[in-house]
Amino acid sequence: MKLKCPICGKECREEEHGYRCVSNHFFDKSREGYVNLLRKQKKKEYGDSVAQVDARRAFFLKDFYAPLKTAVTQVLKDYEVKHAVDAGCGEGYYTNFFKEEIPELDLLGVDISKEAVRLASRHSKAQYAVCGVDALPVFDHSLDAVLNLFAPIAEKEYLRTLKEDGIVIYVQVGKDHLLQLKEELYETVYRNEINYLSDQFVLKEERNVGFEIDVKQEDLWNLFQMTPYYFHTPLSAKEHLKEVKELRIHCEFVIQIYRIANM
Repeated sequence: MKLKCPICGKECREEEHGYRCVSNHFFDKSREGYVNLLRKQKKKEYGDSVAQVDARRAFFLKDFYAPLKTAVTQVLKDYEVKHAVDAGCGEGYYTNFFKEEIPELDLLGVDISKEAVRLASRHSKAQYAVCGVDALPVFDHSLDAVLNLFAPIAEKEYLRTLKEDGIVIYVQVGKDHLLQLKEELYETVYRNEINYLSDQFVLKEERNVGFEIDVKQEDLWNLFQMTPYYFHTPLSAKEHLKEVKELRIHCEFVIQIYRIANM
């Protein structure tokens, strides 16, 4: 996929050791193959911490969420997507599977976490870049699809980068996702809310994916660290969870497919 220079907006061409635009701005390519396109790096690290990334990686290695990645792959096939960006790709669990299942797919994974992208790009045929989801390094109206699997919403970038008939594939958790895990942690359990994009987009289709997983103690802790609950749970509840040997958990996801309104 052609990359857009984050400084001047012109095309970056791949060289042996990096990417260089026609204005001679150069961006190093890592040993793993990804390129770092973050313009301002006041902090050493952005995005998820190493511990969060490691926990997610360990959980995904067990392939608990296989039904979801298979379902999203089917959407890509059904809509005949040829050029796509996975905006907020994390450590590449979904992105790499999409590329493996659809080798001809021109796919770029982006994430603001350098550690996540480093892991994602290992032994992968997908293209990867470190950058924010609100500054995708691709040209206007060049994409058939933008994928958002549990990442921050950036509607302006979807509008800018999608072709006239392009789609947004927005994946979020369903109302009862991880219900049994929450019951172990809290006295009062609330169902998840389903979110929708603004009226700048039209919801064309919604697909639901639900399944059960049996999770043992170590994997249960990794799963917990992946969730936002980890940061808002009392220490006593965390200690209780460490004593749970195994738990059958309901997983539930919603896949929404949008097109740009008035197209």
